[in-house]
Amino acid sequence: MRRSGWLAFSAIVMMVAGIGRVLDGIWAFRYNGPTADNLQNAIFGRSLNTYGWIWLIGGVLLFASGIFLLTSKSAMAGVARWIGIVVAGLAAIASVS
Repeated sequence: MRRSGWLAFSAIVMMVAGIGRVLDGIWAFRYNGPTADNLQNAIFGRSLNTYGWIWLIGGVLLFASGIFLLTSKSAMAGVARWIGIVVAGLAAIASVS
């Protein structure tokens, strides 16, 4: 089955964003320095470990959705599209805030 160029582009962008989020999660787990003063008012609390888990799970979901978009048949690709749309939207919102 031949895929469109835009579908391949979006899958690759999701995979790259997923790798970036996984690296952010690893950084949050390993960071030992002082945290920002305004982290007390953050949505998910004060702990960078919480953000590390959120970034790690989001990154894995983004990467897996990109893989499924490139390799799977129609049923799994449809599910991967919706997962990718939701997680990419949440990642975009998290990047801005």
